[in-house]
Amino acid sequence: MASRYSVRSISMPPRSHPSALTVEESLSKLKALWDSSSTLKGEKMCIGLAGLVELYNSVEDLLHLPITQQTLMDLHECEKWADEVLEGSVRLLDVCSTTRDLLLQMKGHVHDLQSALRRKGGEAAEKDMEVDAYICFRKMMKTDLTKCLKELKSIGDSSAILLLIPHQSEHHHKLQKISRVLKESREITISTFQSLISIMSVPIKAKPSRWLLVSKLMHNRQLTGEIREAEDLGLACVDNALYALTKQDEKENEMENVLKAHKGLEALEAAIEGIQVWLDCIFRQLIQNRVSLLNIFTQ
Repeated sequence: MASRYSVRSISMPPRSHPSALTVEESLSKLKALWDSSSTLKGEKMCIGLAGLVELYNSVEDLLHLPITQQTLMDLHECEKWADEVLEGSVRLLDVCSTTRDLLLQMKGHVHDLQSALRRKGGEAAEKDMEVDAYICFRKMMKTDLTKCLKELKSIGDSSAILLLIPHQSEHHHKLQKISRVLKESREITISTFQSLISIMSVPIKAKPSRWLLVSKLMHNRQLTGEIREAEDLGLACVDNALYALTKQDEKENEMENVLKAHKGLEALEAAIEGIQVWLDCIFRQLIQNRVSLLNIFTQ
């Protein structure tokens, strides 16, 4: 779930430069988005990722201002602070990269399932093989995403150092404001990634037979089908459809179940592609943000 935090007034440079105001507005909009309980997580996700793109565009503009660069270049006594800024940037990049890779792999499994379902005739074994591969991947993905969540928590815990600015610093006041920009940008990025991971992490339970879903969950999932689909990219919907395909007592409805599976897989693929577009943009911006910081600190 998205973590709670407060967005403070940044107001830097002193005369409220448009870049600083845009950063503040972007942070406020993202905070309001994740604080809202009226919008389902699936619907929030692309909005939140698009908001991050807007935020990092503004942060990049801010980092290119002469007053910002001069303030950061004078950090002779704040080496630990600068190291944490750079370390946090590369760790966020790693989490973003892992999440992108997992989405790409999931998309590949979705394509394989769609191909297997399109084939007619004696292809039951191949169909079962693709289903098993998909389920195994989902379990592996859950493990990797759990590691990402732990890494995000660690990044968030280490962010406190970004507010530890030496009072004797010549540019203490300016640096403190820049530091808050970077800290709050990091916090909202962590919250957004946490939310994305939560909707990718729908658990898969084991069943005594070869199929890996528990039938007793089906009733509850059907009661909340539309909500769950909006919250988890459609993963639960696909699970339901694939489960129905493997139930012996529903073989007479196989064509109907195949159509449902196709529909679910198409919706899941569309959701993945929508998120991929924004996640790719954020990945590039995180790289650019790190490059800009490195250029400033090494001048």
